[in-house]
Amino acid sequence: MIPPPANGMDLTKLSPLKKVLFPELFGPIKTVNLFKSKEYDAMQVAFYAKYIPNGQSTPNDANPAELVILDPQFKTFKVIVDPTEMEEFEITEDALIAEYTDFLKNMLGNNLKVVLEQGSTRDIACSARDASCDPVYGGLSVSNEDEIGTGHSTMGYKVKLGSTVGFVMTAHGAGGSNNDIVQPDDQNRVIGNVDAYQDDSDCDCAFVDINYPYSVDNEIYKNSSTSYDVTGEVADSSQTLYSWAYKSGAGTNVSLGQIVGNVSTLPHNTLEIYRGDGDSGAPIFDIDSGNDVDLYGMAFKAAGTQGDAYSYLQYFAYDHINTELGTSLP
Repeated sequence: MIPPPANGMDLTKLSPLKKVLFPELFGPIKTVNLFKSKEYDAMQVAFYAKYIPNGQSTPNDANPAELVILDPQFKTFKVIVDPTEMEEFEITEDALIAEYTDFLKNMLGNNLKVVLEQGSTRDIACSARDASCDPVYGGLSVSNEDEIGTGHSTMGYKVKLGSTVGFVMTAHGAGGSNNDIVQPDDQNRVIGNVDAYQDDSDCDCAFVDINYPYSVDNEIYKNSSTSYDVTGEVADSSQTLYSWAYKSGAGTNVSLGQIVGNVSTLPHNTLEIYRGDGDSGAPIFDIDSGNDVDLYGMAFKAAGTQGDAYSYLQYFAYDHINTELGTSLP
């Protein structure tokens, strides 16, 4: 239940999110001498527009801000920041506090104490591989701009190209350099753009630069309630013949198979595994413990019987893809 207005602040005029945040977090507000609800609305809208959708004012387009909460009673402005992004882009708390303080002072004309709290916001899990997911991660269904409604492939796994964060997928799934990539099969959800592309016998692979406000996690789809965490990797030279590996594909889900081909003079390896249409780009991995997995690489071609079948699946090892595209693991 929303408490009655306190000291002239009409909580009924705030958005539904703010109606929840104020009474749930702070209780009835006793003193509001700092500014009125319209000023608060304008300030929060401006902060979200500047920092949360695109984060353009922080280094390398990093976006550590996740949520803002105002406490007028104690004159504090709390910003929930993602510690992973702060570490990845080497952003300090002092730098963020100084920047946010200056921004608020320019808007309000006086100082408002900025408090940082580490945390992140994300869906608990994607409801399905072809559902709208944010963050996105390996094993989800993706399409390129030319194949919306006619075909799909699988998102590989999180990588970086220099300081740019994104993911890999197959070149034939990406469709070409500079193509837009959507997830799921929706022209209104362009999650990235093809920034590096190679389609030859050495690598059927592409790097997709993730678009803000979307983000990519170092995870792989398992089912509608959970995902695998990529916590390690196994180099091509250690992916031994007759060892076992999994794939997580948008076509035939998770399946377990055996490595039946790993020839040092060939750029790809071969799994005997259940696979099918739509699995191109599927991450290949092994389970280390629980939901922690070691990355092997990315599937690109099925051989043998067409359609869904237990037969052969060719994949590129992650370190081979890194060499060809110039990418690195996060």
